[in-house]
Amino acid sequence: MEKYNKLRKRLFDLRIKQSLSKSEHQEELLQTEKEILDIKKEMASLMREFNINEKNKGGRKK
Repeated sequence: MEKYNKLRKRLFDLRIKQSLSKSEHQEELLQTEKEILDIKKEMASLMREFNINEKNKGGRKK
């Protein structure tokens, strides 16, 4: 779980970096996007391994 939480934080940081980057840094944006995809893949495998379901976090109880 700790690894998953670190990946979530890294993904969040990369998304912020991506949104703040200018389009003139196209190569850097592509690298950031590739890193985001890699992290998402790793998170997905961890979610399957630990049966984590992000969609059911919080929200209204039925």
